[in-house]
Amino acid sequence: MKYKFDIDNWGAQFCVPAVVANDYLKLSDGNYIKVLLCVLAGQRVTTTDAIAEKTGIAPGEIDDAIIYWRNLGVISFDGSENTSASEAKTAGFSSKNQPVSQVEAVRASAVAEDKKIVVNYSQREIKEKAENDSNLKQLVNDIQGILQFSINGKELGRLVELYELYRFDVPTILLTADYCKNIGKSSIAYLYSVMVRWFESGIMSYSDVEKKIISQNALHDFENNVLRIFGIVNKPSKKQRDYIEKWKNIGFSYELLEIAYNKCMDSNSKLNFGYIDKILENWSNNGVVTSEDVRKNDENFKSRYAKKTEGESERDTSYDLEEFENFALKFSLSGGRKEG
Repeated sequence: MKYKFDIDNWGAQFCVPAVVANDYLKLSDGNYIKVLLCVLAGQRVTTTDAIAEKTGIAPGEIDDAIIYWRNLGVISFDGSENTSASEAKTAGFSSKNQPVSQVEAVRASAVAEDKKIVVNYSQREIKEKAENDSNLKQLVNDIQGILQFSINGKELGRLVELYELYRFDVPTILLTADYCKNIGKSSIAYLYSVMVRWFESGIMSYSDVEKKIISQNALHDFENNVLRIFGIVNKPSKKQRDYIEKWKNIGFSYELLEIAYNKCMDSNSKLNFGYIDKILENWSNNGVVTSEDVRKNDENFKSRYAKKTEGESERDTSYDLEEFENFALKFSLSGGRKEG
């Protein structure tokens, strides 16, 4: 969808550095964006509590956000009372003993509901874990290299959960991080959601994750090719993606998809995923796998249509593409006529 915004009547305005929208917007936590907007629109001298009151964000996370934007070079400030220089160099972890991670402790195998416990780590504890565990320290250093930005205390908490509670090892987390970056999702939040979802589906080991990534990459390539064939330049909807995944799982070739697309456009003059899906379902149930099979299938439908109309007075049984397609799609998968 194309938008034309009217910005002349908005009243007071403030500037946002272009680098934020161009480079950091999709990489940054939503609360961090809120803090930045509050800083840019607010007074030159302010406090954590004042920003917290305006944004509704916890003070500890506000301190993390401000240091995060300073480390990226977006803002600068003087007179921090609660943050040391050494903390600023370690991805902006807050020194406040504020809880940031509260999740159920899990294992790589099913556990009884009554055996789950709740673990609550503070920012300080998370920072100590990263400093004392060599594997976790390697994870933090390497993942910042992959995603190409410094992680904050909240994001480190997510990594600790994946590593310590969900029992993903460092190579598996890094492999997933590389996958996320390659599909344009370079954020710890997205990485975390993907790995938890995979865990819940029983995908836990390095080999399982590797197989899943190979499968996802193949689906992504298939989706891009289908969008190219259909002439779609925008991001597909979830329903459209579901259709595409279904077609891949059935095993339709790009040749058949293009033929189905052309039939849809010839008949409807507009793209209709549901219409294309009905054509493909019909072909699948009739063993149609090549363009020659499509030709033969069309001839069979034409023959059946001609017999149906035979004997009707002054009936023109010549082949009309739109009429034929509408007729064909009214047949159920078993060959009988659909109601309505």
